[in-house]
Amino acid sequence: MLTKDTSTGKTLFRECFDKKLWEKIRTDKAYESFRNNLDDAWTLSTQKPIMPLTFDLFMICQNTGSRWEYEQAYFIRRLALNSSFMCFMIYGDEKYLKRLENVIMLICDEYTWALPCHVGDETDCEKLSTYIELFAAETGHALSEILYILGDKFDKRVSSRIRYEVNRRIIHSFLNNTFRFEEMKLNWAAVCGGSVGMTYIYMAPEKFPLVKERIKASLMNYLECFGDDGVSREGLGYWVYGFGYYLYFEELYKDFSGGYLIPPGKKHKEIAMFFQRANIGGDLMISFSDTGIHNALYPGMIFKLHDIYGDDIHILPKDAYTKKIVTGDNCYRFAHCIRNFLWYKPEKIPKDGFYVKETLFLKDAQWYIKRNDNYVFATKGGNNDEPHNHNDVGSFIISDGREQLLADIGKGKYTQQYFDSKTRYQYLCCSSRGHSVPIINGHEQVEGKECSAKILEHSDDRIVMDIAAAYNNEDIISAIRRFDFSDSTIRLTDQISLKNGTQWIDRLVSTIEPELDGNVVKIGGISIYNNLNITPEVSSEDIDVHGVGNKQRRIYLIDYKTELQNMGFEFRL
Repeated sequence: MLTKDTSTGKTLFRECFDKKLWEKIRTDKAYESFRNNLDDAWTLSTQKPIMPLTFDLFMICQNTGSRWEYEQAYFIRRLALNSSFMCFMIYGDEKYLKRLENVIMLICDEYTWALPCHVGDETDCEKLSTYIELFAAETGHALSEILYILGDKFDKRVSSRIRYEVNRRIIHSFLNNTFRFEEMKLNWAAVCGGSVGMTYIYMAPEKFPLVKERIKASLMNYLECFGDDGVSREGLGYWVYGFGYYLYFEELYKDFSGGYLIPPGKKHKEIAMFFQRANIGGDLMISFSDTGIHNALYPGMIFKLHDIYGDDIHILPKDAYTKKIVTGDNCYRFAHCIRNFLWYKPEKIPKDGFYVKETLFLKDAQWYIKRNDNYVFATKGGNNDEPHNHNDVGSFIISDGREQLLADIGKGKYTQQYFDSKTRYQYLCCSSRGHSVPIINGHEQVEGKECSAKILEHSDDRIVMDIAAAYNNEDIISAIRRFDFSDSTIRLTDQISLKNGTQWIDRLVSTIEPELDGNVVKIGGISIYNNLNITPEVSSEDIDVHGVGNKQRRIYLIDYKTELQNMGFEFRL
């Protein structure tokens, strides 16, 4: 079963061949929840029929922009791949291997490994079937890694088919073409570049020197999407995705070559620490941009970062990590799945809760985060031309550590229209009307790099910013937003100066239904007072939730209307 890389004589991804580790995973109580979720994944992937990826399904996305119909049929195959592989590795029963072989052949039969939402209007069969985007690259990596680990266990026809398809769709395709991910400065560069790089190392190590500089350039582009503060402006979920694949590639490359392709420096460490800065408590996260309010972490990734950077990387309590170790990622990514099992170190999980009292100002992204015994607060300046942009300059979150009381609602359901610049800001979660920021003279914020915040002051007990430029409206002279902090109270003062009168709404946003007691608003454990004794208007909108079919979530909008220049709030916890 042990396979060696013939070009170096070294074993790649060594943990895969550690029989004692697999025995521990199979028997140790610390992995019981992992095994239970794997059993659930096996049951789901065997009871739910594997649907054909028909042309009709493919065209639904092309014709309507809806991604769900094709993707649910596509991703159940990846769940079947993961669960069959992991069950065979842990339990060794031949039925899992036979299932795995059948699933692999189905995946190899797919017209294209790319999703229809990523291929645009391309109609050329050869280009479509060999197009490399996120999911094609991930599939190539998954099959090449599985073949490397289990190659001698497969029927030779299965092994041959994997080699044929991966060579055609990834190895030769990348050698002979350039792809848009190579120029991107966001998660695509790491996921695609890392996956393609790992595929070469497994399947064509002798050809890796031919593409080494392109892979390196792609990964360098990815690193450029971060400032020196390490903040992922795409959102925490995309940090897990992009930095995860960056890490997976670099660790494999180190096995292959003896060192990292891009030696880690201070910026790498700051990026690695982002998850703990964005963590509010458990799986509750600071949810600016396209991410979820709840975004459980992958233990394999976190423990490997701790191995590399030491105790500056915090091992969070157990409730911060996904309980659905196989099924939690709705795209069922193989790279995350196997490394969650193999890199997990349950003995390092702290028994007590984890909470750091601190105030951070992350200057490149202009994120301000404050934590004390009573609340976690976060606000952002930045601009409205960020990766996975939301028009959210000046938006803020207040949490009691258990839930977001005043919320950033994060991402909506992904469709073609969601990523179309002409329609993106019609979605509540992307527009400023879905954030806790003012609506001034009927104007929302608009997109654009010049639509930004100017930070006027920040300290341990205060942050002040001017967000007027975010509206790109000549009538707005200034829009000063000031937060002051004490142990159990947060004070917000907004001062709006207009050329022609003053008429504006201060909007607060929550996913929890507010209760009105006169002009006092109560949301969970927070009471909201305003200095003008205004009784706010409360409305709600339902938004579609990403990744869960047709499920919706209700959003509450709390509006304070005034014609005065100043409005102040006290948020008491």
